[in-house]
Amino acid sequence: MADLPDDLIQLRRDFLAAQGRLAAAGRVLPSHAAVVAGEAEPATPEQHQAWQTAQAECRRLAVAIQEHSHWEETPDRKAARTALDAIQT
Repeated sequence: MADLPDDLIQLRRDFLAAQGRLAAAGRVLPSHAAVVAGEAEPATPEQHQAWQTAQAECRRLAVAIQEHSHWEETPDRKAARTALDAIQT
């Protein structure tokens, strides 16, 4: 496994947590089809805001991971990326 810097590992863990928050925020949103069919109420502004906040955090962390200096310094980017992707918590 490639040697990864601690801050990059933490970014990965933060990203995974943010993905979890995004998924949770998405699960409470009613489907558009259900709203149009009159089977559900539209999402509240608070629900939209929670989803947008989680999505923005995922994007911010994804960019931080992609722009991390380790990618320029490592001799084997593929191995480093594979090692990073293997981190699940």
